[in-house]
Amino acid sequence: MSTQFEYLANELLIDIFNYVCIQDSYKSFWGLNQRLDNLLLLLNKLSVKINNKYDVSLTKAVADRIIRLEVDIIHNINWKLFSNLRSLILGRITFSQSNEIARSKLPNLTYLSILSSGFDASSYLAYQIFSNWFPSLRYANLDGTDFPYGRSWSQSPNLRSVCVISSDPILLSLIPTSCPNLHQFRIKLVSNSNIINLPPSSDQYVQKHPLKHLTLFDNPGYLTLDRIDVLLNFLSNIEKLNLVLFDISFCQLVHMLCNRLPHLCRFDCNIRESKEQQNQNIDIDTIRSMHPCFNRIQCSIGRNGWRIYTTHEENN
Repeated sequence: MSTQFEYLANELLIDIFNYVCIQDSYKSFWGLNQRLDNLLLLLNKLSVKINNKYDVSLTKAVADRIIRLEVDIIHNINWKLFSNLRSLILGRITFSQSNEIARSKLPNLTYLSILSSGFDASSYLAYQIFSNWFPSLRYANLDGTDFPYGRSWSQSPNLRSVCVISSDPILLSLIPTSCPNLHQFRIKLVSNSNIINLPPSSDQYVQKHPLKHLTLFDNPGYLTLDRIDVLLNFLSNIEKLNLVLFDISFCQLVHMLCNRLPHLCRFDCNIRESKEQQNQNIDIDTIRSMHPCFNRIQCSIGRNGWRIYTTHEENN
């Protein structure tokens, strides 16, 4: 039995190529013989990372077979070439690139992640995302994105999961309102003093959103209990909730969760409570007995008498 590489079965060669970077495969095997060329042309569902070391001409040659693309260059790209692109990760993005993406619209894109960007570029792209410019988009990770408020957002009914880091609490209402079928929402608030513009607290004016999973980090501590109450009245279908809050009365919070979230089946938290917020007439056992989701809550005493309420890390 021959052990020479070119005598391996086609199926084995294709399997080997799938484990090797497409650029390395083409540099190593393209042009050696017609059989290897034909096998390389059969490769599809390609995953490619474009950076300053990557051969852009090769990318153009295989663009229609790329389904996952990671881009970390500032040069413009002809996005219209990527007709089958499903997943796009942008390490950084310029305003010019944002315009090009808008023109192409990437009709098959289901996953988009922006890791870093300037305000103009990311603001324009965020407007596109939440105005249904990408009709197939299901998941958006916008941790490196700024958001525009000078324009009106239309709805993006196909978005199911959104993850953002922002200094604007108003996104707590803007994003769910723009995404009526949103299933998972993760938002981390960073330093800012803006107030939250939420729907009126009266039940008759609020259409309940179908959101099921909410993860909310408010390390600066801008969310008051009143604002959280209005938010949960709007998002009352939540089943899984993860809260990181600062200087909130935990006793009042858990009462609110029991009243506002009838479908809650999973609760995780890391909440700090100052002495001024503490209720001395309630203990951890009483809290755990209030709802089955609270039985994993632990309470410890930190510096200056602050209470820290946390849940054990478990696999979902």
